[in-house]
Amino acid sequence: MTEAAVQRLKARMVPAEPPAAWQGLDISYRDSMRANRALRWDNWGARYALGFTRPEFEVIRPFVRHYIALAYQAEADPSLAGELSTLADSYGLLDEQVRAGLADLGQALRTRDRIRRGELAVDEQVVTELTRDRIADIRVLNRLLYLLRDQPVDEEHLALLDPWLRLQDLRADLANYAEDIAWDRFNLLRLFVQGHGHSQATHRLRAYRSALLRQALGRLPGASTPALRKLLLAGLPDLGLELTAAVVARLPRAVLLPLLTSLGRTGELATAPLPAPLPEGANLR
Repeated sequence: MTEAAVQRLKARMVPAEPPAAWQGLDISYRDSMRANRALRWDNWGARYALGFTRPEFEVIRPFVRHYIALAYQAEADPSLAGELSTLADSYGLLDEQVRAGLADLGQALRTRDRIRRGELAVDEQVVTELTRDRIADIRVLNRLLYLLRDQPVDEEHLALLDPWLRLQDLRADLANYAEDIAWDRFNLLRLFVQGHGHSQATHRLRAYRSALLRQALGRLPGASTPALRKLLLAGLPDLGLELTAAVVARLPRAVLLPLLTSLGRTGELATAPLPAPLPEGANLR
C-alpha cells in the first residue's frame, strides 16, 4: 500500500509534461537556503500528523521547499505573492480556501509595508491581525499537503493547530532576531519595539505570547480525542516517532488533556527567553 501511494504521489508531483507556469517560478539562492533551514527546523511529527509516511514526504519535499522559498521571496517583495497562487494552480488546487488563505497573506504583507512606510500605527488590533495573517502561508501549505494526496482536509486539526503555529512563528523570530536586524527583515520583536519602545517591547511581547498560549490551551477541552492525538504527534521528537505514535493512538482523553496542557506550558514555544532589544537604524521591513 505504501509503495503504491508513493508511486501515485510521484506521478502527481512530477507529471510527464510539466506545466508551463513552472518556468517562471524562479527563486533566489538565498531564499532557497532559508527554505532549507526552515525544513531542518520542521519536525517530522507535524507531517506524520497530516498522514504522511516518510517515503511520501520525501517525494513531496521539493514542492514544500519551493513553496517556502516563494513565501520568503514574497516577504521581500509582496508583489511576488501571486507566485504561490501560480504554484497551487499548477496542481489544480487553487480552490476557495486556498485563495482566501493566500489573500490573507497578501494583506499581511501589505500591512507590514504600510507600517514600514510610517502610514500605519502599531496598535493591538494591527498586531493581532498581522500576526494572524502572517502565518497564512503555513495554513495554506498544510491544506495543500492534504489535497496533494487526495485526502479530505481535517479542518478540526488545522483549527486546533493554528495558535500553536503562531507561537512557533514567534519562537522562530526570537531565534532569528539579530539576523533579521542585520538583513532588515520583519520580526515580531522589531514590531513591538517600533510600537512600544525599547523599554516596553519585551514586556508587551511576553504578554502577547501568554495570551496566545491561553488561546491554544483553551481550545483543548473542546477538541475531539483524534484531534488531540494529532496535536500531540505534531510536537513529538522525530526519533522513534513511528513507535511513539502507536502509543499515542491508544492514549485516552483523560491522559491527553493534562499531558498537552503540561507540555504547552513548559515547552520552548512558551518559555524561550526573549532577547533584549538591540539598537538599529533601519526601518522595519
